[in-house]
Order: sequence, then C-alpha cells, then structure tokens
Amino acid sequence: MSGRGIQLTRIATLLATLSLLWSSCERSKDLPLEAGFGGEGVVGSLHEVVLTPSEVRQIRPSINFGLGYYLFVGQRGALQTRTFLLFDALPESARVRYAELRFPLPVRYGTGELRVRAFPVIGDWEEKTLTWENVPAVDLSRTLGDTAWSTRDSAMVAIRLDTTAVTDWIWNSSTNKGFVLEAEPGADVLFELYSVDVSDLTLAPRLWLKYVKNGKLDSADTYPSADAFVAHGEDVPVEVAYTMTAQDVDRILLKFDLTRIPRGASINRAQLEWSVLPQETRFEDKTLSISIHRVMEWPWEGEYVAFDSSTYRAFFTLTQSDKLLTLTSTDQVQMFSHMLQMMVVGSLPDYGFLLRIAREDAAVGRVALVPAGSDSTTGPRLIVTYTLPPGEQP
Repeated sequence: MSGRGIQLTRIATLLATLSLLWSSCERSKDLPLEAGFGGEGVVGSLHEVVLTPSEVRQIRPSINFGLGYYLFVGQRGALQTRTFLLFDALPESARVRYAELRFPLPVRYGTGELRVRAFPVIGDWEEKTLTWENVPAVDLSRTLGDTAWSTRDSAMVAIRLDTTAVTDWIWNSSTNKGFVLEAEPGADVLFELYSVDVSDLTLAPRLWLKYVKNGKLDSADTYPSADAFVAHGEDVPVEVAYTMTAQDVDRILLKFDLTRIPRGASINRAQLEWSVLPQETRFEDKTLSISIHRVMEWPWEGEYVAFDSSTYRAFFTLTQSDKLLTLTSTDQVQMFSHMLQMMVVGSLPDYGFLLRIAREDAAVGRVALVPAGSDSTTGPRLIVTYTLPPGEQP
C-alpha cells in the first residue's frame, strides 16, 4: 500500500474512533481521546457538559426597523405592516409635472392583488425610533397616491404621487413630513421591498420626477432620506417563546454559564439545541435559516443590543416538520465550536448569544420554541464536548 493510502486509512480509522467516542459519551464521563477539534493531536480526557441558559430575553416588537434592508407593505396572516418614507433632497424652485414612486424587484407573499394608498404624515417621526406603538398622525382624508400591485408583478412596483403635494414639499418644506404606504384590508398579500439602506442603490426606492425649473423641463431621481416599516402581529400565543420577524418576538438573547467549562479545555464539539413545536410553527418557504450570533455588549440594556453580524455566527436550517432546532451542517458546527472556544479562553468576551431569523425582516411566519426553563431536555441547551490535558479535572 502506498504512503498516501496508509495515511488515508489512518484518517478513516481516526474519524471512526472519534464517532464512536462521541456516540458513547455521557455527561462528565472521562474517556480517552487522541485527537481534538480541527484535527490537532490532543491527549487527555473527554467530557461533556449540558448547560441550560442562565438568562433569556425576548425582544418585543417595539424594536425599530429603520436601518434594516427591507420594507414591507400589506398583510399576511396575523402580520400587518406599514411603510413610512420621507423625500427631502428635491430640486429647488421647481414645479413638478409628474412624480412616481418606484420599487425595483419586489418579493411577493401570497397571491392576488393588493391596493396600496399613500397618505400624508402630519406628525413628526424619526427613522431610528419609529415603531408600531409610536406611529405619527396621518391624514387619512387625503390620498397622495392609489394603485394596485399584483403578485404577478416582478420587475418593479410603482405608485404615482400627487404632483401638487410634491411641489408643496419643494416650496414649503414644513408641509413635508413624508407619507405612509398602507394596504387596504382584506387581501392576504405582502410585498417585501428594499430600503435605502441596502448596499446596492439600484434596488432602493426612488422618486422619479419630471419638473419645470427656470422655464426648462427636466427630470431627476431622488432617494428617501428616511424610510422605515412598522409591523404588528395579533393572536399569537403568549405562553410560547418565539423567534420571528416583525411579530411577537423578533430576537432572543441567551446567556450560559461558560465558567463550567475549564479555560484549559479544548472544545471538540459545541451544539445548541432547542425543541420546536411544529403545530405552532409556520413560515412561507420550504426551509428557514436561523442564525446565532455573538453578542457584543453586557449588560443587555433596552432593545438595541449590538451583535456580531458577519464574523462569529452560525446558521440553522429549519423545515416545516422539524421538532428540533439544531446545527446539522459540519461547517456550522465547527464555526460555532470555534466561537465558543474563543469565548472560553477569553479571546472573545462572553456576553451571550443572539438568535434571529437569518434574513431579517424578510421571512414571513413564526418559529414556536418550547418555553425556556420548562424542561432542560426541551428548552434551550448548550451541549459541549471538550478535552482536558492529563491531570486536569473539570
């Protein structure tokens, strides 16, 4: 047998040995181990610890979506949404002849037609603080625009705005507090649109104007200086913990006592598990991606908890019938294990984890999770297998 063949045989034997060790591992039982996480040679004893959270917090719908990448108009199931927009970078001293609000590449949920109306906002609002609970006053007696969007529309949806109102914004800025897009009740249709905060401005909403200035006809595209959506969800069970988009709970924060893992431990595998209630879980797509992130501040204060959105994170893939939220991909298990290892040794501070639907503000539906604290075998739990060098005790 060639040297390469011998090497492959040794690797296969090693992986088989590790698999047997993992499947036979009991909590806090010492087992011999000769290979650690990532393939590094480690000699010592293998231990497993199951940690239940020491603190859980659910972030409620008063969270603000002003800096998100998406806007929503319409309703789907118990979810109701409105979108607020403000355009103020307008041509000076111009008189508008045509004004059309355009949204490229909408995503549609449901089937049928949605009638959308634009109403002037008459109260003050801020993009970064707007929520369903503090929406400003709206003049429902005056319609700035009225159109029907069909779920057959794919390239762009648009709404023509009243030119007199847009001209008033230019000549008298005090009249310009923006407008709200609302869907007429009845149709079970939701449109997902990109906001101005998306990295690719070609996807952002824009107001296309044709106007006269200094006796000359001209046109321009302008982007909103502020846009945000607000959402409200009704008749969701309050006795169940949720992670969902724009409904009862938007994000879940979890804190575990990682001091139960010795600083000198070499983590072989880390897994987060949380039992799902399939009868209460529903979402639009066949699968749903849920992400877990490292929280970057402690103590948790308010509803604006900073988290690592790009570097230290892992992803769960959930299907409609799943009864357990768990990392199933090898690379995601490795990513989560590495993140936990960094926290245990102190390279990253342990401020807990944040759980959210990965494509935030985009997925429609809910994930019902067993309430935390009700049962350590069904609630959220962190299962960690680690190796200690010879002579060290857990």
